[in-house]
Amino acid sequence: MSKVYHMQNGGKLYISDYLVGTNKKWLKENKIKLIINCANELPMQNYGKDMIYYKLLLTDHLADDLLSNIKITNDIINIALKRNYNVLIHCAAGISRSASVII
Repeated sequence: MSKVYHMQNGGKLYISDYLVGTNKKWLKENKIKLIINCANELPMQNYGKDMIYYKLLLTDHLADDLLSNIKITNDIINIALKRNYNVLIHCAAGISRSASVII
């Protein structure tokens, strides 16, 4: 897991694999408010009303249309960071789909 961005007077943006995204203790300690799951094959998690969960239906194939997801995902991330929410973006391994969404 890596912290990739800390907005001045705002939230923090993290990238990770699926295991971190399901670690309730880590999520609570890092005050994660928004989780974006970038992996179609991974199940949705239910963390109750204290956390916002958004899922992108991306597979790890070159044919996936990542660009159609970027605008709305970027808007969601920017709004969350400006509201001082900490955001976690993850996929299965935390190196391909989640990184692509952040870039």
